Amino acid sequence: LLDASIFGWYISQQQEYSRSPNSNEVHRKAKSRPPKELKTPSLVLSWELFTKHVIREVAEEGNLKLLIPIGMEVEAALTRER
Repeated sequence: LLDASIFGWYISQQQEYSRSPNSNEVHRKAKSRPPKELKTPSLVLSWELFTKHVIREVAEEGNLKLLIPIGMEVEAALTRER
């Protein structure tokens, strides 16, 4: 599994918590994400600059059997022509 988009960056962010002043409960804060309108351009850019080169190298070495884009947005952004 290879996630080379900039959307993978938020997963590695350290989790932050806050304490509610009223109930004293601890709540997990949401991690920041890039704006949605940048998702398709960032997927295309990360594919063109990095991912397709990794995929090509692995395929040329004979170590790639299948490439499955996960998610409808990913499949729509990274068309078969790419």
